[in-house]
Amino acid sequence: MSIDDDIDALGDELERVGVARPRPPGDLGALEKIDRTVQPLGLPIEVRRVWERIDPSTLRVNAWMELNDPGFALEMWHMHRDSPPVVPDVLFPVCSASWNYYLVELQSAGHEGGALFEWGYAGADFVPRLRGIADWIGVTTVALREGAFTRYGDQITLDSERFEELVTQRFAQTGPHPDYASVEVIPDGNRRRWPAHWRKAKSKGEPPPKLPKLTVRDVLAARPDTPVHATVRCFAGAVAASGHGSRLLLRDESGWMDAWCPSTLPKYTAIGLGNFCNLDIVAPPGPDIIAAAARGHGIEAPRYGASTSVSSRAWNDTVLQAPPLAAVEAIRILRRK
Repeated sequence: MSIDDDIDALGDELERVGVARPRPPGDLGALEKIDRTVQPLGLPIEVRRVWERIDPSTLRVNAWMELNDPGFALEMWHMHRDSPPVVPDVLFPVCSASWNYYLVELQSAGHEGGALFEWGYAGADFVPRLRGIADWIGVTTVALREGAFTRYGDQITLDSERFEELVTQRFAQTGPHPDYASVEVIPDGNRRRWPAHWRKAKSKGEPPPKLPKLTVRDVLAARPDTPVHATVRCFAGAVAASGHGSRLLLRDESGWMDAWCPSTLPKYTAIGLGNFCNLDIVAPPGPDIIAAAARGHGIEAPRYGASTSVSSRAWNDTVLQAPPLAAVEAIRILRRK
């Protein structure tokens, strides 16, 4: 059977139990972004085909290890490799359940990829689980056929224990991917014991945009009338944070400004106290509310190169309540002066 046959069989089984077939995504922009970001590595053909035909938000099946949205998968890939780098570039999170993942091996030089490895946070090893994504679809289809699920309206929740049993049975029937015929587990924390091609396979990443390099003073001078899209070389540190991101204080020799940094950015967790970096920012036109409020409270601008901690309660309250002056789009950590 081809991967299209497997997808059709899953749709047929969903219809048989009274649930709509999954629909294809409205556009393939997320897949194109994955291609640009992971190159010269690449998505296995079957994984790409699954995401071309199935929008995960329309797949009405909750399984242990659910199919990830490709955009979310790319965010997780960045996080796993950048902060800190605990997963090799060549493993991509195609499915997940809570803190656990099925990582698919990407295509690399001399290797077709496609094998699924189970891995989780807190030092879990990489364990071969399925030969490919087609087996994940097949296991899901069999669980539906057996009635190993509970229905909640138009949503199906598979029995997790039975799903795991079926995964084990499928792996025993198909055998491991040929690259891992004699592999039972690959240690997470010991890179020297990773397969050689894992260590060699590196993504070049999507090339950063070529933006004008401006100082903080340049940004502040231009911004009242014009939107600014630029790279700022500065010290950056978080002064307020949430699960969605951090409010940063950016300082260089010309002055200081604040910016919002979403937690989904690669290298987000590398932003700490006094990190020296290049930040790509976008700043819409408008007044500098925080600077004006700081002057109103008699607060002086933080010194260049000094600690990012700000003791003034009034200033910190201002940061939390006022809209940010700019938003960070990319982070590149530099060696500190």
